[in-house]
Amino acid sequence: MSNKYKRLFIALQGFENSGKTSTLVEVCNKLINEFKNAKIEQFYYYNKSFNPMNNQIPVVSDIAVVIESKNLTIGICCCGDLADIVQSYLTLFDNKNCDIVICPTRSQRSTVDTFYNYIYNNQDIYLIPLYKHCAYNYQSIQQNLNSKMAEEIIDLAKLRWKTLNQPVTF
Repeated sequence: MSNKYKRLFIALQGFENSGKTSTLVEVCNKLINEFKNAKIEQFYYYNKSFNPMNNQIPVVSDIAVVIESKNLTIGICCCGDLADIVQSYLTLFDNKNCDIVICPTRSQRSTVDTFYNYIYNNQDIYLIPLYKHCAYNYQSIQQNLNSKMAEEIIDLAKLRWKTLNQPVTF
């Protein structure tokens, strides 16, 4: 199938402390648990490579994960606060030839400009923007919402990738 879109980007946008990082770490761990053939190709924390413990990603900010499966490479970035870090992880995902990228962005400031300039300059990207709301002062509710949103992000990525290119097989 000929299609102008070669890559899928899902941008999780939201205010500070809205649960973007926790949700995207949950996405990483759900992908790894759901698809036993998938492996963490690399785990980065401030551009330094690490091996995750027990094939699980810790809930820390400013990480990037590259997951490889049979015919798909997924890049997941869990930072969105500093424009230079966002740019470095977008470059990393380019270098790793990621087919799907899932990353956060704030709702304003230079990280948003950095992210959307990257999208504008790469016309082969199909972008799905999502907005992350938060439940302040309700920690247990927020954790449940993060988990459910992580599942929805994975389902959305599978569905959209299938319609753009081919079925997703992990």
